[in-house]
Amino acid sequence: MIGPVDGTQQFILGIPLFMVSIALVVDGVPVVAVAHNPSTGQTYGAALGGGAYRGDTRLAVSVRDGLAVPATVNGCGSLPTPAGLNTDGLIQRETGRASVPHRFPRPSMFFGCQVAEEFWEAELYSVSAAWDTAAIALLVTEAGGAVTDRLGAPQRYDRPVNGCILSNGRVHEDLVREWTRDYVPRR
Repeated sequence: MIGPVDGTQQFILGIPLFMVSIALVVDGVPVVAVAHNPSTGQTYGAALGGGAYRGDTRLAVSVRDGLAVPATVNGCGSLPTPAGLNTDGLIQRETGRASVPHRFPRPSMFFGCQVAEEFWEAELYSVSAAWDTAAIALLVTEAGGAVTDRLGAPQRYDRPVNGCILSNGRVHEDLVREWTRDYVPRR
């Protein structure tokens, strides 16, 4: 799967947040991933079972749990879950503040790399495509984090995905629980 420009609007505006991503997906599972930011020259890579790297530096997610040390959670998206919450609504419910308005979509690769590099603890997406998230999913999991769809289910990258939660793993279940709170599946 190739994401030739993740962050198209940023690319057009000259904002150095756009990336190129490539993931080799076998039976719905990413096994090799590469992401490159042409503006900064930074290249990220991961192989299933081999760790995640920025250049020669091994990546590891943060150990902050949101209890003893505050967690930073970022996200975007207006598509609600069956419980009625979108990413912006979840952040507002948890913090008491509306998320910062944004004029263009946030690139999933760039912001997902922030989770893999321990800059923040989670990145949430209401909507994303498999080609937007396959590479970053492998980078985050190989850095020690967790990745699911927005309802907490495992992702497959050979079909459409249902949003995405990328996290350090320590805050993951809390985010899934809050995002799906009040959701009762139909029988």
